Amino acid sequence: MTTIREILNLEKGLVIISGNPKWLLKLFIDKFAEKGIVAIERLPVTPKFPNKVIIGDVFSVNTKYAVLFNVITDQRYRIIRKVLERAQGSVVVDYEEKYMLPRILKSEIGKKSAYIITYKMETVGFEKLRIIKLEDGKIVSQNSYIRKRL
Repeated sequence: MTTIREILNLEKGLVIISGNPKWLLKLFIDKFAEKGIVAIERLPVTPKFPNKVIIGDVFSVNTKYAVLFNVITDQRYRIIRKVLERAQGSVVVDYEEKYMLPRILKSEIGKKSAYIITYKMETVGFEKLRIIKLEDGKIVSQNSYIRKRL
């Protein structure tokens, strides 16, 4: 069973989060900042440890954790190679603000990712979180979690 805790303890690899769950982004940033310095392109949430978060070009600093935004949506092909290289030795999170699971699964960066997390706010009063674990571009396991909207 694949859980968020498993992803938070990841030592290297690429994680793609789609659907704009800011609460989940904050959880990732806070957990990573407990373990080391986090490089992030921009800061849409208030971190628990702001002194351990570097805002700006994530490729200009060598940190164990990096967060980029909308790599797939913005079609930032020029940095995909850098993202994949960086993910060989550290944890890289691509935070996609739109829900786009089919597009992620077809993309080059999606096939090289370790985990994909999708978030959907359903119209009937609940949120659905889907966690997909991949190995060599193939889905190894997937779990869905439902939570009542607060």
